[in-house]
Amino acid sequence: MSMLEQSEKVAPHLVKLYETQRLYGLAKDKGPEARMELADAITELLDIDLNYREKDLVAEVLISLLKQAERDLRQTLAERLAVMPNVPIRLLLHIAHDEIFVASSVLKHSTVLGDFDLLYIIKSQTPEYWRVIAQRAKMGPSVIDALADTKDIDTARNLAENSEIVLTNHAVNAISATVKEDENIALSLFRRKEVPQSVRAALYRYVSAELQNVIEQEFGMFKTEIGAGLQSAMEELIEDDFRNERPTTAMIHAAQRFMKAGKLTPMMMIKTLQHGQIMSFVAQFAIYTKMPTKTVQEILMQPCGQGLAMTCKAMKINKQDFISMYLLSQRYFSSANSNTGKESLNKAISYYDKVKESVAERILKGSQVTQ
Repeated sequence: MSMLEQSEKVAPHLVKLYETQRLYGLAKDKGPEARMELADAITELLDIDLNYREKDLVAEVLISLLKQAERDLRQTLAERLAVMPNVPIRLLLHIAHDEIFVASSVLKHSTVLGDFDLLYIIKSQTPEYWRVIAQRAKMGPSVIDALADTKDIDTARNLAENSEIVLTNHAVNAISATVKEDENIALSLFRRKEVPQSVRAALYRYVSAELQNVIEQEFGMFKTEIGAGLQSAMEELIEDDFRNERPTTAMIHAAQRFMKAGKLTPMMMIKTLQHGQIMSFVAQFAIYTKMPTKTVQEILMQPCGQGLAMTCKAMKINKQDFISMYLLSQRYFSSANSNTGKESLNKAISYYDKVKESVAERILKGSQVTQ
């Protein structure tokens, strides 16, 4: 402190800072004007051309001040310092680790924070800090990937909506995986130029019919492009992920709404399969039959369709509709089975014909859950 007070450049500003801080402490009404006056005094101190040692000492003084300041003052100072290019990094890191109400402006706007600093904050702080960093206009690929790897839905959404950055391939894939929790993220990814068409195709097939309609309206001929050139990539993705994937909450809620409205019919479910929306079909069939989605998926993985035949018979789904469901579902999963094609279709039809409706109803009852 004595060193700073002896400096002709620093001393007058320190005096002003101390006096302003003293008056602020004595003031009964610590309103915005008083906070701005103290912020001005700090800004003037940081605008001085100082050597490295002097900057370090100034940072110590200001950190000490911040530790004693109330939250509103810390926020005002953070907002001012966030847009300054010459703030000591120690001071900014102190603010960046303050409560999010204070830290957010620095995390989002400060160009003094480098990628290494941001990575440290991501590793050491909670999701609310990640979500703000994801809105930055400037960050490198390593920071983008680290944010995407958090698997936090709000962080993924902010990255997908951040038009100031370019997502890496790794980040695109990681963010795509969060669509099962919030399918609206898919629409934000569609609007990004760096997202490959193969990823768009998989996302299109995965989301609900309602969002598909929005995508078709906004992107025109995308549905045709899928049918022409991207079907194989999408099928490979679905086939690889089917055992571990589950219908999203949004898909289940949509199926429940259709059921309540009396619109969930075998024909509707067949159309869902025709559109390639296998997870939406799983959700619809589970709601329609009152079975768990996991059970429905296990049934669809059976090569000879015995489980699907029994369920359709119990639910009084006619033979032609059963055949359509079987063939359309096997389009996606036949490569996972060893016995497919005409032989397995004949076995599926034979099972449907032979099983008695009363027996099928009794078996289905044992798999049903209360919804």
